[in-house]
Amino acid sequence: MKLVYLNFAEGPGIFGPAVDIPVKLKKRFDARDPTVEHEVATHELTDILGRFRENEKIDLSAELGSVIADCAKAAKIYIAFHGRAGSPDSAFTKVKTGSFETKAETVGKLLHQILPARLEEYKVALVMCYSARTADAEADHSLPLTLDQIRTSFAYRLARHLCVEQARSLFLTARTGKLSFDADGQTEVESERAIEFDRRIGGLTKSQKYLDAQRRWKELEARYKARDLPSVPFKLKIKFQKSGKLAITSNDRIAKNYFQLHKKARRLEREKMAETTFPLKYGKIVFVSEPDRVRIYRKYGDKQEIYVGPFV
Repeated sequence: MKLVYLNFAEGPGIFGPAVDIPVKLKKRFDARDPTVEHEVATHELTDILGRFRENEKIDLSAELGSVIADCAKAAKIYIAFHGRAGSPDSAFTKVKTGSFETKAETVGKLLHQILPARLEEYKVALVMCYSARTADAEADHSLPLTLDQIRTSFAYRLARHLCVEQARSLFLTARTGKLSFDADGQTEVESERAIEFDRRIGGLTKSQKYLDAQRRWKELEARYKARDLPSVPFKLKIKFQKSGKLAITSNDRIAKNYFQLHKKARRLEREKMAETTFPLKYGKIVFVSEPDRVRIYRKYGDKQEIYVGPFV
């Protein structure tokens, strides 16, 4: 059984979570059916993607020969990107110089060159955080979703392009939350409660109030380090990190202001760890292309049928 893993998530020299996924996938399928030999063909495609973004008309078929051949025979294809809640029209790729984003339509155009036309439908899993999350990122995605919501997700945009523009037949799965794999290769997905905590933590640590307090504290640390007096900020940290002592000097006020906000962020993180889980069977949205229509449904939970009809 041939599985194909297309890594668009992390470029050469980036040793993130995408690196180990092929090994974990093989472990999962081997455990599921030891009588079948499972092969995971891995292709590193971040460089190809970077070039394609610059010129979408470039013909890469010669360079992609082995990728195309593997995909043509694949029982299932895993497509890895990074995703962000609140950015439903883009996928993200990490490289040594930083990261870049690619629109769903551009990804679809490149996949048109990678997935040759065939009668059999392609079974595709998006290994991408928040790929089924909608533009209404703060909505509870465990509740019933509408077509107007789901059509704003990255997964819908990609499926629509591949099925309508490129005439590929798809059975595509995507997740509403942050995605990870456990040691046995099972998929874990961030719960809505965890996403709520992330939103609260991000709202605090990305606020101007927090950033200003952090900047002033870093400047204070640097100032005393340059004077070879690191004990001054160290003592301030000890004084205000855990207690609510009175701030008398300007240095006291800088330290107290920052560490009060810092403690609040850490408290929210501890609450998140205590109250939330990453369920195994959770947050999966399925897109199935059928003649002249698409069927979209939730795999787990209430198994809601979100939409059946033509792509819009």
